[in-house]
Amino acid sequence: MPVLVIDVGNTSTVFGLMDGTVPVFTWRAETDDRKTDLEYMVDLKTLFDTHGIPLSSVEACVTASAVPKTDAILESALVRLFSKVPLRVTPGTCRLEIRMDHPEELGGSLAASAMAVLREYPLPAAVVRLGTATTVSVLDEEGRCTGGAMIPGLVSSLNALTGKAAALPDTSVTAPTHRLGTNTADCLNAGAFYGHAGMIDGLLTGMEEAYRPFRSVVMTGRLSEALQPFLRHPAVCDRDLTLRGLVYILEENRRARP
Repeated sequence: MPVLVIDVGNTSTVFGLMDGTVPVFTWRAETDDRKTDLEYMVDLKTLFDTHGIPLSSVEACVTASAVPKTDAILESALVRLFSKVPLRVTPGTCRLEIRMDHPEELGGSLAASAMAVLREYPLPAAVVRLGTATTVSVLDEEGRCTGGAMIPGLVSSLNALTGKAAALPDTSVTAPTHRLGTNTADCLNAGAFYGHAGMIDGLLTGMEEAYRPFRSVVMTGRLSEALQPFLRHPAVCDRDLTLRGLVYILEENRRARP
């Protein structure tokens, strides 16, 4: 039976109904920490009705959240709608060895992405997540999370610039066709894409010099496909990586039950 997985990010929330590790459907919505449990219930009921899938078909629910304010509200909605208490993913609910100063600070979404890479890709690996922040996490050859780096996300950086500079217009994020822009909007997009890709390449190169070459660089997030062609490092785009990781963590927790 399908599993409902939910990845709550600072900017957007991704809902996925998974048949094993294969998405039946996915839906991305803007994260709103003012939303009530009833509003979540209406959205989910509409989503399931649209796909012609009965609510009773859901076997379990799994959530990962970067917005703690939404946790209790979302859990209430899932319990009321599906009669399922969701597994809330944290570093403590997955069997990922985290060799960092404060393992509890690793977000559930990042842990889920790492679990999927651990299961599916050659190690050592770098996991690049593109969201409100861009994070690069390292899994060593034993599958241990040994650290990483974080920078402002592509859209966050662009919004910060246009929001502070009165002379700059708001611009939609569009992959540039040339390195050199010939108008303000094109200059902003060229700088955003080539600049962000250059930062990621720089981080990856520095990590490889300090450690060893990665056998896998896996990118995920809404802009991963758009940004990947601008990287010099060979990278695989995997949009559903985190959703599959949530399924893997659920499976591990089930096997661990007495």
